[in-house]
Amino acid sequence: MARKHINFAITTTCNRACPECCFRIPYRRPQHFSAAYAQEMAAALTGFHTVLLTGGEPTCHPELEYIVEHAREWFQCTELRVETNAFKPQRLVSLADYFNGIYVTHYQPPEFPLSNTKEIDFLRARLPAGKLFVSLAKHLLNQSMGGTLPCHRFDGGDSVSCFNGQLYPCCVAWGIDASRGVPVQVGWEQALQRVEPTCDNCLYALVGLATTKD
Repeated sequence: MARKHINFAITTTCNRACPECCFRIPYRRPQHFSAAYAQEMAAALTGFHTVLLTGGEPTCHPELEYIVEHAREWFQCTELRVETNAFKPQRLVSLADYFNGIYVTHYQPPEFPLSNTKEIDFLRARLPAGKLFVSLAKHLLNQSMGGTLPCHRFDGGDSVSCFNGQLYPCCVAWGIDASRGVPVQVGWEQALQRVEPTCDNCLYALVGLATTKD
C-alpha cells in the first residue's frame, strides 16, 4: 500500500512536560534536528501527499522559519501541516500562509492545569477559516491501550513517521520503547512493510477525541 502521510519530527524540545506524552518527550534528551537534516531526509522521502511537522514542539525549533519555507520544495508534498500546543501563537501566525493546516491539542483543566485556551483564541482571531484544527482529548496517564482502542490516526495503514533518521510504521511508533524503525535510505518502503506496529505497548491512549475545524 502506498504511504500518503508522514509525521516528520524536527525536535524533541518542548515547552511542556506532559507525563502522558505519547512520544515520551519529558524523558528524552532535548535536541533539535537541523534544517540540513530535514533537507537530507526529504531527499529520500519525496512523493508524500502530506507532511506533518511535529516534535516535541515545532515552535521551539530555532530554524523553524527556514524549514517551513522550504519543506514543500524539499519533500515535493501537496500539503504541509504542523502539530503544535500553540503556546507560541505569534510564530504560528507568521508562518500560517505556508501551512494547509495547523493542528492544536486543547489542554483544559482539571486534567491539564496549564491551559492553552487563550492561545487558541488568539489563533482563531487571526487565522483564515479552515486553517486551524483543534483536538479535544483526554489522556490516560501512560496506560497501555492494550490493543483495545482503535488508533485514531493510523489512516488505514498509509501513514509513517520519521524520527532521528529512522522510519516507523505509524505516526507515534517512535515514542514506544519496543518499536523498531528502518533507516531512511533507498528501499525503505519494502523494509518498513516487514516491521510490525507495537500497538499493545502504545502510550498514546486517547479517549473521547473530537476535532473541530475553524
